[in-house]
Order: sequence, then structure tokens, then C-alpha cells
Amino acid sequence: MSAHNGVFLREEDFEANFELLVDALDTDLAYIREHTRLLIRAIEWNDNNWPRTDGLRWPELTAVEGWLSISQSMEPQSTELRDDYITFSRATVNRLQRLIYSGVAVAFVLVLGLAVFAFLPATAGTARISTSQALAAFALAEMETDPELSLLLATESLRPCMM
Repeated sequence: MSAHNGVFLREEDFEANFELLVDALDTDLAYIREHTRLLIRAIEWNDNNWPRTDGLRWPELTAVEGWLSISQSMEPQSTELRDDYITFSRATVNRLQRLIYSGVAVAFVLVLGLAVFAFLPATAGTARISTSQALAAFALAEMETDPELSLLLATESLRPCMM
């Protein structure tokens, strides 16, 4: 009861003060504090011409949206300014999430593209080296039986390396 700033129950105004006591005990202080905190932030946000940096961030916004759904049956009711502040914060968070998702997607496509381009020249170089080695092996194999063919194969084996 001390958290309610004291309600005096004196004999001269016992009935009126008893009603104040009942009202004070029925007051949800956590709700009133959150209501006041959000209203103050909404007023500051409005006075500063709606900067995005003053909006609620994701974890706090989720908690406030849960609180807002409960507040429909509570007193004092939500104000239009506070509702605008929460709506603006949700739009800002959604925009930031889309920006992050887009950035991740672009980075993924860029890395994938770079990997493909890095792999293609390596594959072409590997194919040229393999071809050159195969021709050189055939040239060695044919050296005893057909020296002229062997010389042509050896010359041809050097051509992929010069490209």
C-alpha cells in the first residue's frame, strides 16, 4: 500500500477515502508506468519531427505490441500519438529487416558469382594442362615407332600452354 503514495482513512472522510483506497489497490502500476513511458517517448518523437532513430527497436517493439494488445481493456486508453509512434516504429523495423535481407541476398549472389568466375578460369587452365600432358605422353609413346608423329604431338602439346 505504501507504493500508492498514501491514502488516509480518517473518520471524517472515511467513505470517500475508502473508495480512493480501493481505486489505488485496483490500479495496475506496471501498466500506468508503461503507458506513461511510451507516451513520453511518443511526445519526444513527435517534437523531434519523427526521426527514425527515435523509434522503438525490434525486441522492445515486440514487447510493446504485446502490451498494446492488452491495453485495449485497460484505463487510460491508448492515445493516437502513441499508436502512431508504434506504427511508425513497426514500419521502420520492417524497412530495416528488408534492407538486411536484401543486403544478405546481394552478398550471397555476389559471392556465388565470384566463386563461379574463379572456378571457370581454373577449370579452363586445368583442361589445357591436361590436354598438353596427354599430347606429350602420346608423343613419348610414339617416339620409337613414328618419330615424325611424335614430333608433331610434342609440338601440339606446347600449343595449349602458349594460349
